[in-house]
Amino acid sequence: MFRRAAVSLYLRFTGPFLRRYKIPFTDVLKNAERILVRLPSGPGELLFSLPTLETIKRNYPDSEVSLIIPERKMELVTGVALADRIIVYDERLAPYGRKFRDLKKGLRKLRFDLYLDLSRPEDEDRRLLASLGAARVRIGNSNGGDFPYLNWEVLPSSSQRDEVNRSLSMLSWIDESSRVSTHPDGRFVGVADRLWLEDFLLSRSSLQEEKRVIVDLTVPETRRGWSPKSLIDILKGLEHLCSPRLFVVPPPGYESKKGLFDLSKHVTRQVIFFDEPISRVASLMEKSDLILSSKSDLFSLAFVLGIPCILLIPEDKEFYPPEAEWVRIFRLKRGKKVPSGEIVGTAAGLLEKERSAQ
Repeated sequence: MFRRAAVSLYLRFTGPFLRRYKIPFTDVLKNAERILVRLPSGPGELLFSLPTLETIKRNYPDSEVSLIIPERKMELVTGVALADRIIVYDERLAPYGRKFRDLKKGLRKLRFDLYLDLSRPEDEDRRLLASLGAARVRIGNSNGGDFPYLNWEVLPSSSQRDEVNRSLSMLSWIDESSRVSTHPDGRFVGVADRLWLEDFLLSRSSLQEEKRVIVDLTVPETRRGWSPKSLIDILKGLEHLCSPRLFVVPPPGYESKKGLFDLSKHVTRQVIFFDEPISRVASLMEKSDLILSSKSDLFSLAFVLGIPCILLIPEDKEFYPPEAEWVRIFRLKRGKKVPSGEIVGTAAGLLEKERSAQ
C-alpha cells in the first residue's frame, strides 16, 4: 500500500517534466543508436518475446540494444546474443532508497534514444520504468492514459494474438517485422540454442528409462478448484501408458502440504521431486519425453525446445501461445473436474508422434 502511494506521488511529480520537449519521432525511429527494451516479467511471456529482439537487432544492426529485467529473471536471458547489455532491477521497485537512485542515475547516464516496453498494459510498473529510462521516445502497450510516461501508446488489438505476435505487433513501424511473424514453428531455433542448450543443459540424471515425464504439481492448486484426485488419475494413466520415470516440480511450501503430495501411496512408480530453479529444470526437460504443466514458464520452455507438452490452464487466463504440433492446451473451467482420461490419451498421441518422427 505504501509503495503504491509512493509511486503515484512520484509519477505525479515527474509527469510535467516529461511533456516539456518536442520529440523528432521519425528521426529517432530511423536512427536510434541506443535502444532499451523491457521484456515481460512473466517467464513464459518473456521467452515468447525473444523473437522481438531478433527483429529489433536485424533492423538496427549498428545500434546498441540493452535489456532491463528483474534480477530474479536474469537466468532466463543469460547467454542471449541479441543484447549488448543487461540491466537488472528489484522487481518490487519503489521510488525511494539507494537502489532506486542508482538505477535512475545509471539509465539516464546511458542516454537512450528509444525505450520499448513489451509488457502487458495492466503491468503496474510500466509508467515508473518508462520515466526512469529518460529515452526520447518511449513506446509501450497501453489501454490509454499513460501519456506522457509512454509518449507513444500502442493500444491493444481487438483480435486475440498469440504471445509471440502480441510483442511483434508493437513493431509494425519496422519494415521486416511481418516477415518474422510468418513462421511460428522455426523462429526459436537460434534463440533456444543460445539461451539454453549451451549454458544450462547439464544432465541431472543417468537413469535409463523408457520415458521421462515431468509433471508440474501446481496442477491441483486449491485456488483453481482442481481436485488432487485428478492428478493421481493422470499419474496412474501415465504409468500404464509408458512406464515413465516421473519427475515432479512442486510449488513452494509443498513439504507442508502433506496428503496432497504423498504420491507413493497412489502410484507404483517412484516419483522424484525436483525442487530446482528453472535453469536446472531446463536441463532435465531437454532429456524428457513429455511435459505436463499448468504454468506458462515450463510450457514455454518446452515449446522453444520442441519437447511434447500438455498445458492445463483456466479458461479465463489470458495466455495465447503459438500453435505447434508438439503441444496441446486444455482450457479448463475453475472448480470443474479435470478430464484425466482425455489428458492421458493426448499424452499417448504426443508420445506416439514423437516415436514415429524418430
